[in-house]
Amino acid sequence: MKYTKHIFILCCFLLLLSCKTTVVYQDKIDTNQPYREVPYQLFKQKKSSSKVALILPDNPDTLNIANAEVTALLKKEGYDILVINKPGSTIQDVHSLDSREGRLADIVSVYQQEIAGQYEHFLLIGIGEGAYLVPKLSHPLQSDTSIVINIGIKSPLHDYSEWVIADSLTPRQTQILHAKNIVDLDELKTRISNTWANEFGAEQLAPNTNHQWLSYAQAPFIQEIFAVAKPIYWINFDGYAMTSAAHRKEAALYSTHYLINYIELEGSGNLNNEEQMLLLVDKLKTIILPR
Repeated sequence: MKYTKHIFILCCFLLLLSCKTTVVYQDKIDTNQPYREVPYQLFKQKKSSSKVALILPDNPDTLNIANAEVTALLKKEGYDILVINKPGSTIQDVHSLDSREGRLADIVSVYQQEIAGQYEHFLLIGIGEGAYLVPKLSHPLQSDTSIVINIGIKSPLHDYSEWVIADSLTPRQTQILHAKNIVDLDELKTRISNTWANEFGAEQLAPNTNHQWLSYAQAPFIQEIFAVAKPIYWINFDGYAMTSAAHRKEAALYSTHYLINYIELEGSGNLNNEEQMLLLVDKLKTIILPR
């Protein structure tokens, strides 16, 4: 009986070990770019995987992707994970080719270097600023499924421009302005006008240059999202700063396209909030688990 008990305990221990997700983590730098170094992180399953997820974080990225629940879910489900960060270790990095086009070039370079042609299933995920790049990348990178989290219906600069003419701001919108050291709507209006008028002038809306804001504003977002060839899931929170009645109406129109799936969750979109992150993870399970 004594030995039977010990064997039972040992079996339970071995079972726990077999259930544990083991990944090999690497910090890397893409030095193929002639103008700057592109930082990225690679999480690989210890055993070879047929699935990979490419994550494009927000900027500035306040979410610790490595320890986030969404990353834990992907690891558990056997995905290798590639996270491509935005250069920013020096002022030169931040401002050198600080544009949507430069960011897209960085991502394609790392993708080709690390994961192109190596996997049977490719999942593309963008959060915040990273999400605005996903529709453009989904076709050339041939993602099987794309997920965009926390984005507006146009560009961030267009959204800020609409705040100026709004009757009032939400608490989350006010918080964002204060984080940018903008005291009121009059100051926001002035800074937006200066951004539109002077592409290479003094920075108006930290942390990005005027050129960076305008490069996103000039992108044909609507054409890009309707050009996707595989399913794209658009997930927003109802209290997210860029979510409005107009947003919902237009997003609903986009959702008439059979490949575009618009989903709205409760909350402000703060993914550092455990409850909101778990809501997101629960929704992601319905997207990635059936595969």
